[in-house]
Amino acid sequence: MTDLILIGYWQSEQKPLLPDPHRFVDQSWDRDERDLVTDYLRGGLPVVHMMGHSQCRMCSSQD
Repeated sequence: MTDLILIGYWQSEQKPLLPDPHRFVDQSWDRDERDLVTDYLRGGLPVVHMMGHSQCRMCSSQD
């Protein structure tokens, strides 16, 4: 039997063994380039909406 690999699930108090997204941040990445990518991603259109609400895994914002 093949083991399933969860994708898109992050560490929490209930699931401490899942990946912590903070570990994927590259502090050496050029700030201007990072800002361009952020602007690009924020300009995208949602393809699918799911019910429910989830806090930001990076800053805990509820927005």
